[in-house]
Amino acid sequence: MFRLLMLAALGYLLFFFLRIVLRRQQPRRPGPRKEVTTVRDPVCGTYVTMEDAIAGKLENGQKVYFCSMECLNRYRASRADK
Repeated sequence: MFRLLMLAALGYLLFFFLRIVLRRQQPRRPGPRKEVTTVRDPVCGTYVTMEDAIAGKLENGQKVYFCSMECLNRYRASRADK
C-alpha cells in the first residue's frame, strides 16, 4: 500500500513538473493591439504618429503636426510671408 501511495505521489509530481515546463515553451499571445493615430505633415507630406509628431498651432487655435522642427520652421516662414 505504501508503494502505491509513493508511486501516485511521484506520478503527480512528475505531471506537475512537466505541465510547468511545457507551459513555458508555448509562445505567448500578444496582447490587444494599441491603436496608432497618424497625421500628415503639411510641408513634406510625411505621415507621422501622434506620439512622434511635433505640434504647432495656427492663429485660430487649430493644431498642425510636423515630422521635424525643420518642417515646422519652414511652415512658419511660409505663413509669415503671406
